[in-house]
Amino acid sequence: MIDWLALVIGNTYWHWAWFRGGELQRVWHLPHRQSPVSLNLPDNHQFPAELLTLLLGSMEIWAVSVVPTQADYLADYPQVTWIQQVPLHDTYSTMGLDRIVTLWGAGQKYGWPLLVIDGGTALTFTAGAKGCLKGGAILLGVRSHLKALHDYTAALPVVEPP
Repeated sequence: MIDWLALVIGNTYWHWAWFRGGELQRVWHLPHRQSPVSLNLPDNHQFPAELLTLLLGSMEIWAVSVVPTQADYLADYPQVTWIQQVPLHDTYSTMGLDRIVTLWGAGQKYGWPLLVIDGGTALTFTAGAKGCLKGGAILLGVRSHLKALHDYTAALPVVEPP
């Protein structure tokens, strides 16, 4: 079986998934980088221990980023394939590629129609049918909601999500 990695660089985190063939092995999330990624000499804080025995420097990585400055940290790795287009119809020019890829992938795996709910920096609802975007909404994420409630009310304390 061929091992490969999927990466979505979101607004706050790098979301990694390790696959062996078509089977998901592991998922992990890391905060935005402050320096380039090292795939040749990974440390235990960057990749799961099970991956450290594999040749990460030659492993295929399929990636999407909504933060170009973060994507630049992988510029030196030719095994990274950047997904630029997905055959999802009726999207709009400012729609994040992370939402497009997620809706397309969910539609391929689970069938259409569907609603994808993603809770991260933003809470997004994205609906699709027959390979087309049908609509959706973007709201503040949980942390932003809690901060706003504290900032704009008289008595609510600062609450951090678990």
